[in-house]
Amino acid sequence: MPYPDGSYDGRAFSNHPWTINISRSLDNILKEVREDVYDGWDIKQSPSLERWEKQGVFLLNRVLTVSEGAPASHRKFGWERFTDTAISKLSEYKPNLIFMLWGTEAQKIIPMIQYPENHLILKASHPSPLSANTYGGWFGCKHFSQANEYLIQNKIDYIEW
Repeated sequence: MPYPDGSYDGRAFSNHPWTINISRSLDNILKEVREDVYDGWDIKQSPSLERWEKQGVFLLNRVLTVSEGAPASHRKFGWERFTDTAISKLSEYKPNLIFMLWGTEAQKIIPMIQYPENHLILKASHPSPLSANTYGGWFGCKHFSQANEYLIQNKIDYIEW
């Protein structure tokens, strides 16, 4: 979803490396990474998630476009059908995928996941400031360490978040 200030780099949640004011959702994601994986150490992280992508992380929103300043404005335009099909096909042919489903909209893809027993499915509230602090919410979900544990158990390289 593009951000109004042009900081969006085309990956879900990701900003250009030169971005000064990162999105609040990405800020919450990076806070959770610091707490979960780096025990709270204040590590310097780029607002670009390209480094995750290079390690095999596929960042995908269910809706791939939006009108500037109008969140969710392109829902029901057909993107969900496209992304649901992509998820279905990926999960059918590629075992040991990890689905980090953040928010109720993302969690709607669960029925599309083929052979769910062959994958790790993690659910949490959306990292947006509007829902991140809710009970059972974003903070403390520990998705990043759980993902790495799953990868290691399945003899797959872990992610350097």
